[in-house]
Amino acid sequence: MCFVLAGCSGDYCIIGIFNPTGTVTGTNNPCVNNKVMGNVSVRFTAAGAPADGPMAANLLHLFVTVQGIEAHPNAMANEDSPDWEELAPDIVRKPMQIDLLAHPANPCAANPIAGALIAAGAYRQIRLRLAPGHPTSVEAVPAQNPCGEHGFHCAVSPDGHIHPLAFVGGATNLRIAPDRISGGFFHVLPDTDTHLTIEFNPFASFAAPSGDIVQLTPVFKVDAAASCGTALPSEN
Repeated sequence: MCFVLAGCSGDYCIIGIFNPTGTVTGTNNPCVNNKVMGNVSVRFTAAGAPADGPMAANLLHLFVTVQGIEAHPNAMANEDSPDWEELAPDIVRKPMQIDLLAHPANPCAANPIAGALIAAGAYRQIRLRLAPGHPTSVEAVPAQNPCGEHGFHCAVSPDGHIHPLAFVGGATNLRIAPDRISGGFFHVLPDTDTHLTIEFNPFASFAAPSGDIVQLTPVFKVDAAASCGTALPSEN
């Protein structure tokens, strides 16, 4: 009489066979990856003027070059935590320059950033990884760069003057905490397309001159939909 036991831990399955002589034989085989996945794409937009009046028109454009957009299921995860999921792998290789003040009439009509398959589940924070001010390789240079000699992050005032753009504290990542995500999280459902809209709020953000440099403390809001314009249900 033989008994066969099988178990799976980590990346390997262990199969053990107990025979009447008391000896045990076993083999290690790669486990089939059972992780369920969903697809995520990202759009950027800017908030419109608040009902109580527009912000003073002191900036026309805010160009920021992003080389990664990541999400994490843990609201307390820090920069070095594992399990950050890359939402836009294409821009890791080829950073994308975004005008944070661009406000399309219909955000759903804006071209989304190419998305990614990630593990299904709830994600409670997002970080935008900024490209270095002067990328070190030709491949890392955006296709177009309105910032010119000022690097790859800049602000443009209404008179056309281009100011180098810096982030308060020398930040190289911009974090979006749960309180800025609609419902406190976004949910990626198995085999479903989830569309994230990351909205820059210029009326809650803070921009101040430091010589010719503009120091920016940006504020974002994130909404998710199973299809653009349709909100996802909240978790009970």
